[in-house]
Amino acid sequence: MRAGSSPAGDLDREGNLGDARRQFQESLDTRIKLGAAGLVAESRASLASLSIEEGHASEAVTVLQEVLPEFEKEKDVANRIAAGVDLSRALLVLGRTEATKVLSQVPR
Repeated sequence: MRAGSSPAGDLDREGNLGDARRQFQESLDTRIKLGAAGLVAESRASLASLSIEEGHASEAVTVLQEVLPEFEKEKDVANRIAAGVDLSRALLVLGRTEATKVLSQVPR
């Protein structure tokens, strides 16, 4: 879902962050029930990206650092890149200098 378009992403672009969060959370809950680790990581990363928009960058950093190893394990390059960019964005919002290091580690 992160690499492409989603209904929750459309809601986010329209500024309706509460509805986007609710839809992402429902997706996460379903994926947890299915036991699909890669999809759970994808939903958690989407929620983290939304957290940045909501002004909770430090929360996003924690989640993104947790999901990046799952994307590496799954060899999911698209979501790994998206999560790396979001992690860098959150670090920049927080004024943390390691943001450039994160970007340099994103696969090209």
